[in-house]
Amino acid sequence: MRHLNILICFLILNCYLNDLTTFGSTSIRGFEHPTKNKKLVFPKDHGRHDAFAFEWWYLTGHLFGPSDDKRYGTQLTVFRISARGKQNRRQYGGQIFIHQGLTNLSDKKFLHASYSIPASSSAVSISLNKLEHSGPGFSMQFNDKTQVMKLAYANHLDPFGHLEINALLQASTPLVLHGKDGFSQKSMCEKCATYYSSFPRLEGSVDLVLAGQNPEKLQGRFWYDHEFGSQILDNGLVGWDWFGIQLPDNGFLMVFQIRDGTQKPQFRSGTLRTPLGETSSLSNEQIVLEPLEWWLSPKTGSRYPISWKVKVEGFAALTVKSDLAAQEVYAQKSYLPVYYEGTASVFSGGNRIGDAYIEMNGYNKNTFSKAMR
Repeated sequence: MRHLNILICFLILNCYLNDLTTFGSTSIRGFEHPTKNKKLVFPKDHGRHDAFAFEWWYLTGHLFGPSDDKRYGTQLTVFRISARGKQNRRQYGGQIFIHQGLTNLSDKKFLHASYSIPASSSAVSISLNKLEHSGPGFSMQFNDKTQVMKLAYANHLDPFGHLEINALLQASTPLVLHGKDGFSQKSMCEKCATYYSSFPRLEGSVDLVLAGQNPEKLQGRFWYDHEFGSQILDNGLVGWDWFGIQLPDNGFLMVFQIRDGTQKPQFRSGTLRTPLGETSSLSNEQIVLEPLEWWLSPKTGSRYPISWKVKVEGFAALTVKSDLAAQEVYAQKSYLPVYYEGTASVFSGGNRIGDAYIEMNGYNKNTFSKAMR
């Protein structure tokens, strides 16, 4: 559900065009909403969906050296925000937001950058019919026949300098449709949902260049998400915790929870694929998420759980712990609200068995979630 970060947009788009959507409103007009009876069709549904208020293509990756030592975590997210109404969509197209991040585990540094560009700009291309998107500083292209993704992104990540990543990745697992055939409920209201698909494991070679360092040839294990919809949070809900967990033998676990103003979980959902290849959807009653350790941000005063007990029915309990505590996204010079997005390790019985990404929102007063209701 990492995908709710869309709220970057709310802050900027109110200035951009008065008739643009307020994404969390319970009375969004002029947009379609996900329904349970839609059948997603690929590769077409890898493309953009202008009739919905928001959409994102989200990649997180773990980068390893020759001895399989984890050196970096990385993130690329492309958000698309629609203008409300067909006339505005034809005239303005909406806005594209790009977020990039890198966790350098050797230097214990977390770098990130965000920027935006009008969707109508000739510098950006977001396909209607396939996963083939590009713009300033990013490119992603997926071949539906070979299941190979070409990924490239570059930026100047303040204050540490230039980042450049080029990856050639093979899908190790089939495309996953979360919820009911891709219809993913996010809270109890009828329209609080997205269409949600993933490749939980994309593996291959990665070339990485950082300013002041020699180029590195690495191996990468990525997780890809695509979601689109028009509303997510119901009234009274303020934040979420999302986990994308890569398990041995191509197993995976995606779980998330939505919290209210007292930080009490009100809705949980997920998808599990066991190492035996069995995939199942998970309901609220089947999921336990329990914070074990907290970190206090010296920059914002926000307090985040950085170690979690993750337990789903019929599967061994896991501990998911951030590889670096300080992975708070805090961009003073941008419109991006404060949240947490970080690479993590997965343990079972004291043994490290996998990797994960954690996204957490709603632990700071300057948060996305106000705009999602």
